[in-house]
Amino acid sequence: MIDLGLPEPLPTLIEKKYVEAEAEKTLVLAATQLAILKVAGLPFQLRYCPALSNKPIDDNKHHSKPKDPNKLDPFKDPRDLLVAQVPLHRPSHSIVLNKYPVIPQHFILATKEYKEQTDLLEQDDLATAYSCLKAWDSSGLFAFFNSGPHSGASQGHRHIQFLPIQQMEPGSGWRPLIEILNEGQNDTQDFPLCHFLASIETMAQPSDLMRKYLSLYNHASIAMSEYHSEGGRDREQSLSQDNISYNLVMTSKAMALCPRRSEVGSLPGRRGPVLTLNGTILAGTLMVRQEEDWDRLRYNADDLAIILESVGLPAHSRPERDG
Repeated sequence: MIDLGLPEPLPTLIEKKYVEAEAEKTLVLAATQLAILKVAGLPFQLRYCPALSNKPIDDNKHHSKPKDPNKLDPFKDPRDLLVAQVPLHRPSHSIVLNKYPVIPQHFILATKEYKEQTDLLEQDDLATAYSCLKAWDSSGLFAFFNSGPHSGASQGHRHIQFLPIQQMEPGSGWRPLIEILNEGQNDTQDFPLCHFLASIETMAQPSDLMRKYLSLYNHASIAMSEYHSEGGRDREQSLSQDNISYNLVMTSKAMALCPRRSEVGSLPGRRGPVLTLNGTILAGTLMVRQEEDWDRLRYNADDLAIILESVGLPAHSRPERDG
């Protein structure tokens, strides 16, 4: 674990900066409506957020080599939303608030220098992210990393995002889906989305985190390759084994990786995409922007299961968990 060298506890710094940024209107918390559904017996939050239909999108996000690394890069000079640069000595990453949060105190760990979101994470990325997870209080953090054109990534500059768990549904005792899946209870066996899991030791070393990440990534690459070689329906979306789309998620207790074959989920009889899905899938929280989709999905969890199946690999592609 890395000593971040912060002057105050991380939750305190995030809260102070969030209050300041909200007062100065340098971030905009989007208003949402919330419904709780059960998919394969597991709780999912469905949020309706029409305001985010106007959120700017990075034109570089689908390119392995950006057309212009400085274009729409919110992490190049994030002074209005900058919380800290870490570690204190020779900082390699910036902690920055999300400019368009749906959940309060959503923050980001971005590399100081421009690095590709589509490249594999490096050991210091994982070690610094894990240090943020461990620096939070007992209420916990959920971290997610979106990589590749089908992952739901919205920026080309490498970054890992964090959601304070108690802010997902304050007062409810909400638990991220990854923690439920990590416990391996019987009621998780029917979850329709292929994912690969690894538990994290109490004081994991950076090399251990890197080993687990690479092992999960290799499992996902093999599963994606086998899916397409067996005649998967989206052969035109097949990527090379070395460049799969995926979501990596972490808490202080577990790491999981979900291979992706589509960024958007759609439904029979509905033209166009319904949901754009990213790593918050494994937090158990999803978002719709159109009222038509909100009205349909909040009363029909079976449709939500269809969407989950459409964006990843079949659950039977998953081997036994890694370490």
